[in-house]
Amino acid sequence: MSTKNPYAHLQAGAGPDGGTLLGFLASVGALVAFTRLHADKRVTLHWERSIGWRGRILIDGQPLTDEQIQDLHSCLTKKVVRKFFTLPKGTDGGEYATITQIDVSDATRFLETALFKARHECCATLTGWLADQPDDKSASSSRLCALTGGSQQKFLETALHLSGFHPKEKDRLRVTTVDHLRSTLLWLWQFKEPMPGCRWEAQEDRQSALRHARSNKKHEAERKLKTEDYNGLVCTQRGANRLGIEAMACFPVIPGSRRAETTGFRYNKEEGRHQFTWPVWECPLTLESVRVLVAHPELTEEKPSHQKLLPLGVNNVFRTTRVTKGKGQVSFTIAQAL
Repeated sequence: MSTKNPYAHLQAGAGPDGGTLLGFLASVGALVAFTRLHADKRVTLHWERSIGWRGRILIDGQPLTDEQIQDLHSCLTKKVVRKFFTLPKGTDGGEYATITQIDVSDATRFLETALFKARHECCATLTGWLADQPDDKSASSSRLCALTGGSQQKFLETALHLSGFHPKEKDRLRVTTVDHLRSTLLWLWQFKEPMPGCRWEAQEDRQSALRHARSNKKHEAERKLKTEDYNGLVCTQRGANRLGIEAMACFPVIPGSRRAETTGFRYNKEEGRHQFTWPVWECPLTLESVRVLVAHPELTEEKPSHQKLLPLGVNNVFRTTRVTKGKGQVSFTIAQAL
Protein backbone atom coordinates (compact mmCIF):
# COMPACT_ATOMS: atom_id res chain seq x y z
CA MET A 1 0.00 0.00 0.00
CA SER A 2 1.35 3.44 -0.93
CA THR A 3 2.36 5.70 1.93
CA LYS A 4 1.88 8.84 -0.16
CA ASN A 5 -0.75 11.16 1.29
CA PRO A 6 -3.37 11.79 -1.45
CA TYR A 7 -4.68 14.80 0.49
CA ALA A 8 -1.30 16.45 1.02
CA HIS A 9 -2.37 19.38 -1.17
CA LEU A 10 -5.03 20.48 1.32
CA GLN A 11 -4.44 23.32 3.75
CA ALA A 12 -3.47 22.20 7.25
CA GLY A 13 -6.56 21.73 9.38
CA ALA A 14 -8.93 21.37 6.42
CA GLY A 15 -11.78 18.89 6.58
CA PRO A 16 -13.86 17.36 9.40
CA ASP A 17 -12.24 17.31 12.83
CA GLY A 18 -12.50 13.84 14.35
CA GLY A 19 -12.06 15.32 17.81
CA THR A 20 -15.54 16.89 17.62
CA LEU A 21 -18.86 15.07 17.49
CA LEU A 22 -20.02 16.95 14.39
CA GLY A 23 -16.73 16.33 12.58
CA PHE A 24 -16.77 12.63 13.41
CA LEU A 25 -20.39 12.14 12.33
CA ALA A 26 -19.84 14.13 9.14
CA SER A 27 -16.95 11.86 8.17
CA VAL A 28 -18.81 8.64 8.94
CA GLY A 29 -21.88 9.99 7.13
CA ALA A 30 -19.75 10.70 4.07
CA LEU A 31 -18.50 7.11 4.21
CA VAL A 32 -22.10 5.82 4.37
CA ALA A 33 -23.26 7.97 1.45
CA PHE A 34 -20.26 7.34 -0.81
CA THR A 35 -20.43 3.59 -0.14
CA ARG A 36 -24.06 3.66 -1.25
CA LEU A 37 -23.16 5.63 -4.37
CA HIS A 38 -20.15 3.52 -5.32
CA ALA A 39 -21.17 0.01 -4.37
CA ASP A 40 -18.80 -1.42 -6.98
CA LYS A 41 -15.75 0.35 -5.55
CA ARG A 42 -13.75 0.25 -2.32
CA VAL A 43 -14.73 3.29 -0.27
CA THR A 44 -12.76 3.90 2.93
CA LEU A 45 -12.43 6.39 5.76
CA HIS A 46 -9.32 7.20 7.77
CA TRP A 47 -8.02 10.04 9.89
CA GLU A 48 -5.00 12.18 9.12
CA ARG A 49 -3.00 14.14 11.68
CA SER A 50 -3.33 17.75 10.53
CA ILE A 51 -3.99 20.20 13.36
CA GLY A 52 -6.11 17.53 15.00
CA TRP A 53 -7.55 14.48 13.29
CA ARG A 54 -9.03 15.13 9.85
CA GLY A 55 -11.45 12.71 8.19
CA ARG A 56 -10.41 11.55 4.71
CA ILE A 57 -12.48 9.55 2.23
CA LEU A 58 -10.77 7.44 -0.43
CA ILE A 59 -12.52 5.76 -3.37
CA ASP A 60 -10.40 2.93 -4.75
CA GLY A 61 -7.45 4.56 -3.02
CA GLN A 62 -7.97 7.95 -4.68
CA PRO A 63 -9.04 11.28 -3.10
CA LEU A 64 -12.46 12.74 -3.78
CA THR A 65 -13.06 14.52 -7.06
CA ASP A 66 -15.41 17.42 -7.69
CA GLU A 67 -17.63 15.17 -9.82
CA GLN A 68 -17.99 12.68 -6.97
CA ILE A 69 -18.97 15.45 -4.55
CA GLN A 70 -21.59 16.65 -7.03
CA ASP A 71 -22.96 13.10 -7.23
CA LEU A 72 -23.07 13.07 -3.43
CA HIS A 73 -25.08 16.28 -3.43
CA SER A 74 -27.57 14.87 -5.92
CA CYS A 75 -27.98 11.79 -3.75
CA LEU A 76 -28.64 13.78 -0.55
CA THR A 77 -31.12 16.22 -2.07
CA LYS A 78 -33.05 14.14 -4.64
CA LYS A 79 -36.85 14.00 -4.48
CA VAL A 80 -36.99 10.49 -3.00
CA VAL A 81 -35.32 11.90 0.12
CA ARG A 82 -38.56 13.69 0.98
CA LYS A 83 -40.38 10.36 1.26
CA PHE A 84 -37.47 8.92 3.23
CA PHE A 85 -37.73 11.56 5.97
CA THR A 86 -41.53 11.50 6.06
CA LEU A 87 -42.93 9.16 8.72
CA PRO A 88 -46.76 9.09 8.68
CA LYS A 89 -48.73 9.01 11.93
CA GLY A 90 -51.01 5.96 11.96
CA THR A 91 -53.78 6.49 9.45
CA ASP A 92 -54.82 10.04 10.33
CA GLY A 93 -52.78 11.63 7.57
CA GLY A 94 -50.39 13.42 9.91
CA GLU A 95 -46.59 13.29 9.89
CA TYR A 96 -44.00 13.03 12.63
CA ALA A 97 -41.69 16.02 13.00
CA THR A 98 -39.11 14.33 15.23
CA ILE A 99 -38.09 10.76 16.10
CA THR A 100 -38.44 11.15 19.86
CA GLN A 101 -42.24 11.17 19.91
CA ILE A 102 -43.14 8.18 17.70
CA ASP A 103 -45.83 5.77 18.93
CA VAL A 104 -44.58 2.24 19.55
CA SER A 105 -47.14 0.77 17.13
CA ASP A 106 -45.99 3.11 14.36
CA ALA A 107 -42.33 2.34 15.09
CA THR A 108 -43.07 -1.38 14.71
CA ARG A 109 -44.85 -0.71 11.44
CA PHE A 110 -41.94 1.31 10.02
CA LEU A 111 -39.38 -1.36 10.94
CA GLU A 112 -41.47 -4.30 9.72
CA THR A 113 -42.24 -2.62 6.40
CA ALA A 114 -38.56 -1.98 5.73
CA LEU A 115 -37.64 -5.53 6.77
CA PHE A 116 -40.30 -7.30 4.69
CA LYS A 117 -39.51 -5.23 1.63
CA ALA A 118 -35.82 -6.06 2.10
CA ARG A 119 -34.89 -2.40 1.93
CA HIS A 120 -31.45 -2.67 3.52
CA GLU A 121 -30.70 1.04 3.37
CA CYS A 122 -34.03 1.89 4.98
CA CYS A 123 -33.58 -0.78 7.68
CA ALA A 124 -30.15 0.54 8.63
CA THR A 125 -31.42 4.11 8.77
CA LEU A 126 -34.53 3.35 10.81
CA THR A 127 -32.64 1.24 13.37
CA GLY A 128 -30.28 4.19 13.70
CA TRP A 129 -33.27 6.39 14.56
CA LEU A 130 -35.53 4.27 16.74
CA ALA A 131 -36.50 0.92 18.27
CA ASP A 132 -40.02 -0.34 18.92
CA GLN A 133 -39.29 -0.79 22.61
CA PRO A 134 -41.30 1.51 24.87
CA ASP A 135 -39.44 4.45 26.36
CA ASP A 136 -42.05 6.01 28.63
CA LYS A 137 -45.04 6.53 26.28
CA SER A 138 -43.14 6.55 22.98
CA ALA A 139 -40.77 4.27 21.13
CA SER A 140 -37.10 4.47 22.06
CA SER A 141 -35.13 6.91 19.93
CA SER A 142 -31.45 7.43 19.23
CA ARG A 143 -29.54 9.32 21.92
CA LEU A 144 -27.66 11.01 19.10
CA CYS A 145 -30.85 12.91 18.37
CA ALA A 146 -30.72 16.32 20.07
CA LEU A 147 -33.74 17.69 18.20
CA THR A 148 -36.51 16.39 20.43
CA GLY A 149 -39.18 18.93 19.62
CA GLY A 150 -38.29 21.29 22.47
CA SER A 151 -38.14 24.95 21.40
CA GLN A 152 -39.48 23.89 17.98
CA GLN A 153 -36.28 21.96 17.16
CA LYS A 154 -37.35 18.85 15.30
CA PHE A 155 -35.14 16.17 13.75
CA LEU A 156 -37.19 15.09 10.74
CA GLU A 157 -38.15 18.66 9.84
CA THR A 158 -34.51 19.69 10.04
CA ALA A 159 -33.47 16.79 7.81
CA LEU A 160 -36.06 17.85 5.24
CA HIS A 161 -35.00 21.48 5.41
CA LEU A 162 -31.33 20.57 4.90
CA SER A 163 -32.39 18.49 1.89
CA GLY A 164 -34.28 21.38 0.29
CA PHE A 165 -37.88 20.60 1.25
CA HIS A 166 -38.74 23.47 3.55
CA PRO A 167 -42.48 24.29 3.21
CA LYS A 168 -41.71 28.01 2.95
CA GLU A 169 -40.17 28.95 -0.38
CA LYS A 170 -37.97 31.68 1.11
CA ASP A 171 -36.40 29.15 3.49
CA ARG A 172 -35.56 26.66 0.75
CA LEU A 173 -32.42 28.72 0.21
CA ARG A 174 -31.09 26.90 3.28
CA VAL A 175 -30.74 23.67 1.32
CA THR A 176 -27.37 21.94 1.50
CA THR A 177 -25.44 22.89 -1.66
CA VAL A 178 -22.46 21.33 -3.42
CA ASP A 179 -20.27 24.07 -1.93
CA HIS A 180 -21.50 23.19 1.57
CA LEU A 181 -20.42 19.57 1.06
CA ARG A 182 -17.16 20.52 -0.60
CA SER A 183 -16.24 22.95 2.17
CA THR A 184 -17.13 20.37 4.81
CA LEU A 185 -14.98 17.63 3.31
CA LEU A 186 -12.05 19.60 1.88
CA TRP A 187 -11.87 23.13 3.29
CA LEU A 188 -11.36 24.83 6.63
CA TRP A 189 -14.62 24.96 8.55
CA GLN A 190 -15.92 28.49 9.05
CA PHE A 191 -19.34 27.91 10.68
CA LYS A 192 -20.95 30.71 8.68
CA GLU A 193 -24.26 29.11 7.61
CA PRO A 194 -27.39 29.99 9.59
CA MET A 195 -29.30 27.30 11.43
CA PRO A 196 -30.95 24.79 11.34
CA GLY A 197 -28.37 22.36 12.62
CA CYS A 198 -28.57 19.11 14.55
CA ARG A 199 -26.97 20.52 17.72
CA TRP A 200 -24.00 18.14 17.51
CA GLU A 201 -21.61 21.07 17.77
CA ALA A 202 -21.22 22.51 21.28
CA GLN A 203 -21.22 26.10 20.02
CA GLU A 204 -24.75 25.62 18.61
CA ASP A 205 -26.03 25.46 22.20
CA ARG A 206 -26.34 29.16 23.00
CA GLN A 207 -27.48 29.49 26.61
CA SER A 208 -29.97 32.26 27.33
CA ALA A 209 -27.54 34.05 29.65
CA LEU A 210 -24.88 34.13 26.93
CA ARG A 211 -26.88 35.19 23.91
CA HIS A 212 -28.23 38.59 22.95
CA ALA A 213 -31.31 37.35 21.15
CA ARG A 214 -33.06 34.20 20.02
CA SER A 215 -30.87 32.04 17.80
CA ASN A 216 -32.96 32.85 14.75
CA LYS A 217 -33.00 36.61 15.25
CA LYS A 218 -30.37 39.18 14.41
CA HIS A 219 -28.69 41.04 17.26
CA GLU A 220 -28.51 44.80 16.95
CA ALA A 221 -25.37 45.58 18.93
CA GLU A 222 -25.10 48.68 21.05
CA ARG A 223 -22.99 51.44 19.57
CA LYS A 224 -20.52 51.27 22.45
CA LEU A 225 -19.65 47.64 21.67
CA LYS A 226 -18.51 48.31 18.09
CA THR A 227 -18.86 44.65 17.11
CA GLU A 228 -17.18 43.68 13.85
CA ASP A 229 -18.86 41.14 11.53
CA TYR A 230 -21.03 39.80 14.37
CA ASN A 231 -24.79 39.82 14.42
CA GLY A 232 -25.60 37.45 17.29
CA LEU A 233 -26.82 34.60 15.08
CA VAL A 234 -25.99 31.02 15.96
CA CYS A 235 -24.30 29.53 12.88
CA THR A 236 -23.32 26.05 11.83
CA GLN A 237 -21.55 23.97 9.16
CA ARG A 238 -24.54 22.96 7.06
CA GLY A 239 -22.92 20.25 4.96
CA ALA A 240 -21.59 18.53 8.08
CA ASN A 241 -25.07 18.35 9.60
CA ARG A 242 -26.56 16.82 6.46
CA LEU A 243 -23.79 14.20 6.35
CA GLY A 244 -24.07 13.55 10.08
CA ILE A 245 -27.69 12.47 9.64
CA GLU A 246 -26.45 9.71 7.31
CA ALA A 247 -23.96 8.55 9.98
CA MET A 248 -26.72 7.58 12.42
CA ALA A 249 -27.19 4.36 10.43
CA CYS A 250 -23.89 3.14 11.93
CA PHE A 251 -25.16 3.53 15.50
CA PRO A 252 -28.32 1.41 15.77
CA VAL A 253 -30.70 1.54 18.72
CA ILE A 254 -30.41 -1.87 20.41
CA PRO A 255 -33.30 -3.27 22.52
CA GLY A 256 -32.26 -4.21 26.06
CA SER A 257 -33.73 -5.91 29.12
CA ARG A 258 -35.11 -2.65 30.52
CA ARG A 259 -34.67 -0.03 27.84
CA ALA A 260 -33.12 0.36 24.42
CA GLU A 261 -29.65 1.86 24.11
CA THR A 262 -27.80 3.53 21.27
CA THR A 263 -24.53 2.03 20.07
CA GLY A 264 -21.53 3.92 21.46
CA PHE A 265 -23.34 5.32 24.51
CA ARG A 266 -22.75 4.59 28.19
CA TYR A 267 -24.50 5.90 31.29
CA ASN A 268 -22.41 7.84 33.79
CA LYS A 269 -24.04 7.18 37.17
CA GLU A 270 -22.09 9.91 38.96
CA GLU A 271 -23.23 12.63 36.55
CA GLY A 272 -26.58 11.03 35.77
CA ARG A 273 -25.95 11.58 32.06
CA HIS A 274 -25.27 9.56 28.93
CA GLN A 275 -21.90 9.74 27.21
CA PHE A 276 -20.96 8.96 23.61
CA THR A 277 -17.49 7.62 22.82
CA TRP A 278 -15.85 7.20 19.41
CA PRO A 279 -12.43 6.22 18.00
CA VAL A 280 -10.26 7.64 15.23
CA TRP A 281 -7.90 5.54 13.12
CA GLU A 282 -5.19 6.08 10.49
CA CYS A 283 -5.65 2.90 8.45
CA PRO A 284 -8.35 3.22 5.74
CA LEU A 285 -11.44 1.19 6.76
CA THR A 286 -14.55 0.25 4.82
CA LEU A 287 -18.07 0.86 6.10
CA GLU A 288 -18.44 -2.74 7.30
CA SER A 289 -15.24 -2.46 9.36
CA VAL A 290 -16.29 0.90 10.80
CA ARG A 291 -19.66 -0.51 11.93
CA VAL A 292 -17.83 -3.19 13.90
CA LEU A 293 -15.18 -0.88 15.34
CA VAL A 294 -17.55 1.82 16.66
CA ALA A 295 -19.57 -0.89 18.44
CA HIS A 296 -16.55 -2.32 20.29
CA PRO A 297 -17.50 -2.78 23.97
CA GLU A 298 -14.21 -1.30 25.19
CA LEU A 299 -15.36 2.13 24.02
CA THR A 300 -18.18 2.16 26.56
CA GLU A 301 -15.92 1.38 29.51
CA GLU A 302 -15.34 4.18 32.04
CA LYS A 303 -11.69 4.29 30.99
CA PRO A 304 -11.18 2.58 27.61
CA SER A 305 -7.94 0.60 27.43
CA HIS A 306 -5.65 1.91 24.71
CA GLN A 307 -3.69 -1.35 24.92
CA LYS A 308 -6.79 -3.25 23.80
CA LEU A 309 -7.79 -0.74 21.14
CA LEU A 310 -4.37 -0.09 19.60
CA PRO A 311 -4.14 -3.54 17.91
CA LEU A 312 -7.45 -2.67 16.22
CA GLY A 313 -5.84 0.38 14.65
CA VAL A 314 -7.35 2.96 17.03
CA ASN A 315 -5.09 5.98 17.52
CA ASN A 316 -7.25 8.05 19.84
CA VAL A 317 -10.59 8.00 21.62
CA PHE A 318 -12.95 10.92 22.30
CA ARG A 319 -15.99 11.28 24.53
CA THR A 320 -18.82 13.79 24.82
CA THR A 321 -21.67 14.06 27.34
CA ARG A 322 -25.32 14.39 26.38
CA VAL A 323 -26.92 17.22 28.34
CA THR A 324 -30.68 17.52 28.83
CA LYS A 325 -32.16 20.80 30.03
CA GLY A 326 -35.66 22.09 30.61
CA LYS A 327 -38.35 21.99 27.90
CA GLY A 328 -36.76 18.94 26.30
CA GLN A 329 -33.67 20.78 25.05
CA VAL A 330 -30.66 18.53 24.40
CA SER A 331 -27.07 19.32 23.49
CA PHE A 332 -23.60 17.77 23.64
CA THR A 333 -20.56 19.02 25.50
CA ILE A 334 -17.14 19.72 23.97
CA ALA A 335 -15.45 16.34 23.45
CA GLN A 336 -12.55 15.23 25.61
CA ALA A 337 -9.69 12.98 24.51
CA LEU A 338 -9.44 9.91 26.75
